[in-house]
Amino acid sequence: MDSKTARYQFYSAQWYPTLQQMIDHELMVTDAETREVKVSDGEVREEIQTRFGECESLISRANIIITQRTMTQNVHLDSSVLTKNSNGSA
Repeated sequence: MDSKTARYQFYSAQWYPTLQQMIDHELMVTDAETREVKVSDGEVREEIQTRFGECESLISRANIIITQRTMTQNVHLDSSVLTKNSNGSA
């Protein structure tokens, strides 16, 4: 099997679960924002250590997730500022 065929089969099998995961993530973020849920980075790290122990790869992964979450929050904030500014309000 050539790489194009393998790549096609992989993407054909994975697009729907990936899309569903992205939608679920956005729904959870939106729900948390609506409910004004606040969790610090330290609380996230502590919970990961409690559940999975001291594992460097998990801690590294947690740091990546925290960074992504922070970036996502910044994008949401930036887009809400842009929306407010485009509507004529500051």
